[in-house]
Amino acid sequence: MINSTEKDGSLQNHKLFYLDIRLNNLCNLSCRTCSEISSSVWAIENGREDFLFYPGKHNGDYYNQIIEHIDNVKSIYFAGGEPLIQKEHYELLEELISRNRTECPLRYNTNLTKLVYNKKNVLDYWSKFKKIWVMVSVDGNHSNLEYWRNGTNYGIFLKNLKEVKKLNNIFLGINYTLSWPNSFNFFKTHKELVENKLIDVSNFNHHFLSYPTYYSIDILPNFKKQKLKFELENYIDWLSSFKEYDLSNKISNILFLLEKLDNINEDQSDIELYKFACETKHLDTIRKQNFWEIYPEHLDIKEYIETKLKFKF
Repeated sequence: MINSTEKDGSLQNHKLFYLDIRLNNLCNLSCRTCSEISSSVWAIENGREDFLFYPGKHNGDYYNQIIEHIDNVKSIYFAGGEPLIQKEHYELLEELISRNRTECPLRYNTNLTKLVYNKKNVLDYWSKFKKIWVMVSVDGNHSNLEYWRNGTNYGIFLKNLKEVKKLNNIFLGINYTLSWPNSFNFFKTHKELVENKLIDVSNFNHHFLSYPTYYSIDILPNFKKQKLKFELENYIDWLSSFKEYDLSNKISNILFLLEKLDNINEDQSDIELYKFACETKHLDTIRKQNFWEIYPEHLDIKEYIETKLKFKF
């Protein structure tokens, strides 16, 4: 590639072999850890009239930017917003199919709450491709998921998960964004999906949330971290029981987290918990929800905030 560039660094024959496509912020959910940049529902909730954000100079400019690379691309990644409810996503799939590019691997990050858009079932499209990786964003189960990823119906989500599993050309995995509110539900979610044979135990991935900082596990007060360490140690024991899988990376990540829990600044923790209290009270009010009913395991945090930080919910 270096030999192909001009002296000024330009490239006469510019071809992209990998496309990371985020067509707009159109989404049907307003997850607690998200924002209007990635969710149109968040933007509407914030009172924005121009709630859809598009890349490029105008809505539709994406086509001009992408189409010239379709014949050469070797891998495409779709994220959002939520790609499965974006018409542009289906336009691109149709373009790939019409050009006989169905051997091109597709990768997705999706909430998997919608499989049909405008009478178009994404499974009808996916069945035509050789290989597809579908990574599903899941941050809890049952009412925990419905609260944290607002707009989710857990029953419909499970139904969609089962439908996707029927396609043999799809690799299905879970991405769990681990924050302190959903940390105690982490193990239960993984175990339930495995026991119901919806995923293999090794296909449940997690990463630690860093922003908004008031949801980060780092800010837990010392009394709470001990309870979480106990839960995580039980989780490690459960993972270790699957001898047929190499789960060393997952276990090492949890061990790393346990080490991090030993280093907490109490003053910074109180500042972040106060921010959490303000945001939670605001969102619970406008969404008619109640954090403490959904996460009763954190009532000790509520007492801590009200007693030490003098905050009233």
